[in-house]
Amino acid sequence: MMVQTDASREDWLEGRGPVMTLIGYQDDASSEVLAARFQLEGEDPIGYLRQLRVMVEGYGVRVGLYRDQHGTFQRNDKNWSVEEELKGRQTPTQFGRVLEELGIESIRALTPQGKGRIERMWKTFQDRLKSELRLAKAKTVEEANEVLERFVKNYNKRFAKPAKETESDFRKLETGTGCSA
Repeated sequence: MMVQTDASREDWLEGRGPVMTLIGYQDDASSEVLAARFQLEGEDPIGYLRQLRVMVEGYGVRVGLYRDQHGTFQRNDKNWSVEEELKGRQTPTQFGRVLEELGIESIRALTPQGKGRIERMWKTFQDRLKSELRLAKAKTVEEANEVLERFVKNYNKRFAKPAKETESDFRKLETGTGCSA
């Protein structure tokens, strides 16, 4: 029912190239990596939206998204307009509006431990993926993404497990949602 998302900014290329951010989505039930990509920019809404699109186009729309408290997902300011106070909630971020339009419930983790599955995946990637990038002598974001694509396929074969419930929790993207960009 739920997908976890997070980003990891690291010196993935160990000095051979630029510092990059890896943004990923992982199925909470099966541990399958549904979307992942390196980018030069830090953790930002565009990167999350790009990978959300990859996941939705490849698998469908999931019921819930478990994420941290990054400003991409929620406003972290204390300034409420009069309209927001009357509604009882702040206006969502751009990413939050996309989730609402898609009918995806945004669930905020209060601690990194709450997102244990994806945090463990990052630890594995920071060890094994860095080694694969080193062996491939990757120096650019493009080369790193080529290695990442192969790595994720292998990772999913080795570590993804079938969910206990076999019925898919993904639903097709409804036409007319305005998300055809």
